[in-house]
Amino acid sequence: MKKLLLPMFLLMICILGLSVYHESEIRQKQKIDRLVNEAHSSLQKIEVDAQSKNILIKKDQ
Repeated sequence: MKKLLLPMFLLMICILGLSVYHESEIRQKQKIDRLVNEAHSSLQKIEVDAQSKNILIKKDQ
């Protein structure tokens, strides 16, 4: 029984470490996605404002 206890304990520690790593990666991706979405919405607001004021430079020029 003692021979199985140490490998089981090590396996549980590895699984816990992987789950913590996976969760931190998910949180980091969510943070990046949130920043990208905020930047996109800000850009859309700026484009709408520029179009309403007719100051947007056309891409062809």
